Amino acid sequence: MIIVYQLLRKEEIVLTITTMTMLLSIGLLTGGITILYLLLNRYDHPLCDYIMLSLFCGELAMLAYLVELNATSLDAKLTAIQFGYLGKLLINPLLVCFVLRYYEIAVHWIWQLLMTIPAVIMQFFIFRCKDYTYYYESIAIGPNGLIQVEPGPLYLVNMSYSFFLSALFLGIILYRRKTLRKDAKRLNTMLLGAGILPNVCLLIYLMGLTNSIDLTPIGIMLGTLILTYAILKFGLLNRDALLQNMSTAIILLDSEGHLTFANPAAYHLLPNLDAPMFRKRQTNLDPLLSDQLAFVSVGLATYQRKVTHLRNQNGSQGTLITYDDVTEIKARLNRDAMTGLLNHASFYQTLEHDIKRAVEQHTPLSVAIADIDSFKRINDNFGHANGDTILISLAHLLKDCCKGLDVFRYGGEEFAVIFHSDYQTSEEIMKKALARFSAMRFKFLDTPVTFSFGTAEYDGSETAVSLFDRADQLMYTRKKELHRREQLEQKNKQS
Repeated sequence: MIIVYQLLRKEEIVLTITTMTMLLSIGLLTGGITILYLLLNRYDHPLCDYIMLSLFCGELAMLAYLVELNATSLDAKLTAIQFGYLGKLLINPLLVCFVLRYYEIAVHWIWQLLMTIPAVIMQFFIFRCKDYTYYYESIAIGPNGLIQVEPGPLYLVNMSYSFFLSALFLGIILYRRKTLRKDAKRLNTMLLGAGILPNVCLLIYLMGLTNSIDLTPIGIMLGTLILTYAILKFGLLNRDALLQNMSTAIILLDSEGHLTFANPAAYHLLPNLDAPMFRKRQTNLDPLLSDQLAFVSVGLATYQRKVTHLRNQNGSQGTLITYDDVTEIKARLNRDAMTGLLNHASFYQTLEHDIKRAVEQHTPLSVAIADIDSFKRINDNFGHANGDTILISLAHLLKDCCKGLDVFRYGGEEFAVIFHSDYQTSEEIMKKALARFSAMRFKFLDTPVTFSFGTAEYDGSETAVSLFDRADQLMYTRKKELHRREQLEQKNKQS
C-alpha cells in the first residue's frame, strides 16, 4: 500500500475544471434519464423508491459540485457545498437500507432510522459553518480558484462514519455473495462496484493526488452509471431479480415434476438440485414432496417446506415449493415460556439423538426426572403465582447445577435432565441440586420445599421411552417413600 502511494505521489492526477464539468454533466444526464425511466415505468418493486432516492441524492451532489467549480465568489461556492452535502450525507444510509431489504436481512426499522441521525447533525453544522468551526476550521478560495478548507473535528467524524457505512454496505454484499449464482451474482458485483467507487475517489482526493479537485462526485457519477446499467441491462428492480435474491428457497416444478426454476437459496439448501439430470429435466423431483423433506436443516438453521399447486390461464399445472427459515420460531416453540427451559415437545427428540450419539461413541448416558413434592397443596393453599415462583426457582437451580446439559420442564412440576455420564455421577449431581433446593426459603412458606428424583442409565439397547420410564418409576418410588415417612412422622406427633 505504501509503495503504491509513493508511486502515485510521483505524478499527481491532473484534472481541469473543464474536464470535471464534462464528466459531471454526463453523470447528471445519466442519473436524470434513469430517474425519469423509473418514474415512467412505475416498477412493481418494493425497493424502487430507495434506488430513486439514492439516484436523486447523487444528482444533487453532482449538481452542487458543478456549481461550486464554476462559481466565482466564496459565498456561491460555499452555498453549493452546503446543498451538495444534502445528497452526499444521505447516499450511504440509503444504500445500506436498500441492500438490507434487497437481500432480506432483518433489521428493525429503528436502527435504519438511526443511521440517518448523524447525517442530520452534520448537515446542521455544515449550514452553520460560518458561525461554528466544528466542521470547517477555515474556508478560503485557493490560487487555482477552488475552495480550500481546513477540516475540523466533525469533518473527521463524518469521514469515519461514511467509511463505516460503506464498509457495512460492502460487508452485506459480500456476505450474501456466497449463495448467489449467474445474473444474481453479476448484480451483486455491480452493487459492489457502485459502493466502492465513490470511496476510492474520496481516498484519492484525501491523499492529495488531484490538485485540490474532489473526485467524490466522479465516484458518485460512476456509481450512477453502474446502477443504471444494472437496472436496464440486468433488471435490478425486476421481480425475477427479487426472486433470485430472496433468502426464501423457491423451487418451481412443471406438471411432470421437472425443475423449471430454482433460486440461489434453493441451491444452497439442496445442492443436489444442481445435478445435470435435474437441470436438463431428465428426472422428476416428486421426492421433494415427501414427508422426509418437510423440514431441512443446514448447520444450526431449520427450514420448513410449503407446497402450492399452481394452474395458469392456459390450464398448465405446476408446483411451487418454498422453504422458509423457521429456526427462531422452532426455538421458541421448543422452550417453556415461564422457565425458559426446553419443553416436553423437544425432550424425546433430544434424547433419541443423544442415545444415537452415545451408541456411536460408546459413551454413557443417563436421564434424571425430578418432581416437586406436595406441589398441588402449595398451589391450592398459597396460589398459583407463588407456585410459579417455586417452579422458576427450581428451573434456575437445575440449569446452574447442570451447566452444559439439556434441562427440560417435562410438564407441570416435573423436570428432566439428560446427563452424558453414568448413573453414579448423575445421582450425585441431582443430590447436590436437591440439597441446594431444600436450603432455599420462600417468604410465603414456613417449611422448605423438596423434590423427588429418579435416575436411570442407558443400558445400550432400550428406547428413549423405556429409559425415561425407568427413571420415572424410581422417582415415584422415592416419592411414595417420602409420603410414607411424612405420614409416620405425623402419627408420631399425634400420639
